[in-house]
Amino acid sequence: MNAQSRRNAIMEVLKAEEKPVSASTLAKQFNVSRQIIVGDIALLRAGGADISATPKGYVLAREREGLVRSIVCKHSGMEEMAQEPYHDNENLRAVPTKGAALALRAKLWVYAASPLFNGGWPEALALTNKDGKRLFPDRNDSKLQTAVDRLRDFLDYAEQGSRYELLNTGNPDDDLYKLFQEYNREIIWATSTNSWGKLGEQKFDTFATPRSQPQGQGGFHVLQELVDDFYMKDGKPIKATSFLPKSELYPANEAEMGTYNGVQVSKMYIDREPRFYNTVTFSGMKWHMSNQEIQFYRGGRDDNSVADGAPLTGYLLYKRMNRTVYGGNISGAVTSKYRPVIIFRLAEFYLLYAEMLNEVDPGNADVLKYVNLVRRRAGLDDLEALNPAIEGNQTLQREAIRRESRIELATEGQRYFDVRRWMIADKAPGEGGQGGDFHGMNVDQAQPAFYTRTKLQTRSFKNKNYLYPIPLDEIKRSDVLVQNPGW
Repeated sequence: MNAQSRRNAIMEVLKAEEKPVSASTLAKQFNVSRQIIVGDIALLRAGGADISATPKGYVLAREREGLVRSIVCKHSGMEEMAQEPYHDNENLRAVPTKGAALALRAKLWVYAASPLFNGGWPEALALTNKDGKRLFPDRNDSKLQTAVDRLRDFLDYAEQGSRYELLNTGNPDDDLYKLFQEYNREIIWATSTNSWGKLGEQKFDTFATPRSQPQGQGGFHVLQELVDDFYMKDGKPIKATSFLPKSELYPANEAEMGTYNGVQVSKMYIDREPRFYNTVTFSGMKWHMSNQEIQFYRGGRDDNSVADGAPLTGYLLYKRMNRTVYGGNISGAVTSKYRPVIIFRLAEFYLLYAEMLNEVDPGNADVLKYVNLVRRRAGLDDLEALNPAIEGNQTLQREAIRRESRIELATEGQRYFDVRRWMIADKAPGEGGQGGDFHGMNVDQAQPAFYTRTKLQTRSFKNKNYLYPIPLDEIKRSDVLVQNPGW
C-alpha cells in the first residue's frame, strides 16, 4: 500500500468510528510506525480534513442533522476604524480604538523581529517537530524593517492632530507623577480594572505604604539593581557605561550623608533624576500627607524587625502611588483614589521605534530623536550632547535605548519580556540578567552601615527559561506538540 492509499484508508477508518482512534492503533493496523501515522494525519489536515486530536486519539468531525446557521462577519480594514482616542476620565474602561490596534500590531512585529524569535536562540533553531520540520526560523532582517514600518504607521497616526503626545508641561516632577493618576494624551490603552484598592485592603496601596504610616504594610520591595540604573540629574549614570561617562555628582562613599528635603540621607539619593523620586521610596524620604521621614534602617520607625521582612531591600515602590491617599486623619486625605492602569503609552512606542530603527538604519536621526524626547520630559540632556560618539553608533545607541527603557518603564510589566526578547536575561544582574546575586541595603544595621550593598538572594536563570515549558497536560492532548527547548 502506497502513502496516498494509506491516507485514504485512514480516512475511511475515522469515518466508520465514532470514538477516537489512537495513532498506535492506526500504526498497528497499517503496519507502519506511529510517526508515519502522525505525518499522515498532518497531511490530511493540510488537505482540508477536519480531524481533531484528543487525549484518546483522532476523531473526524461529523455533520450534524437539523438547522445549521452561518454567521457572517465582515472585518473592515484598519483604515475604516473610526474610534478616536479617549483621553478623559469619563471612559473608565479599556476601549479598543484604532490607535490601540495600530500599537498592538506594531508591538507584535517588534517581538517577531527580536532575537528570541528571529534566529537568536541556538537551542530553538535546533528544535523540530516530529516530522523533522524546524519550529523556529533563522534570522530574517525583513522582519526588522516590517517592525519599523508598523511602528511608523502608529506614530504617523499618533502625531496627526496630536492624537497622542507625551505628558510634558516642562515640570518633570509633576508630569511624571500625574502621568499615572488620570487619563491623559500619553495613554494609548488603559483599563479601570486595577488592584490599587483601599488602604487597609490586601492590595497595592497598602503594600506600597511604609509600616510607620497608618494601615501601611510595606511589602513592595525594589531591588538595588533598579535603584542603580536611574541616572543622576545631569543625565549620566552612577557608573561609566559603554555609551555615557560616570556622573561626577555621585558620591565616592555611599555612606556619606547629605541633606535632602531637610533630612540627612545617603548622598546616593541626592541629585538623582526625577524618575527616581517618582519610582522609589528610600530611607530619608518624607511621606506625602504626613510629611514624616521614612526610616528603613535598623532602629528606624520602618525597619523590618517588627514585621516579617518588610521591606527586605531597604526600598519600596512609590510609582503610581497617589499623594492624597493616606490612612490617617489629615485634611484632604482619602483612603482610596481611582487611577487608570496603563496598558500602552506613547513613551514606550517612542523607545520601541528607536530600538527597531537602530537595527536597520542606525544613522537615521530619528533614532536619537525619539529617545531624547523621553529623556527631555524627564529633564535630562540629549544623549549626543553628553557623548557625541554615540550618534550613529549602532552598539552604543542600542545600549542607551535599552537603559532608557529600563528606567522609563520600570515596574510597568515590560522589563521581564524585554530582557527575554533581547536575550540578555542570562547576563549579570544590572546588565539585564535574571540570575545571580541581587542586592539591597543592609537592613540589619543602623546608619551609616545601613547604606551598604548587601546580597539579598541568589536567583537562577538557565537558557531554557527564555520560554516556559508547555504544560504536560497540553502535551498529552496532542501527538504533534513539541516541548520548548531544554524542558
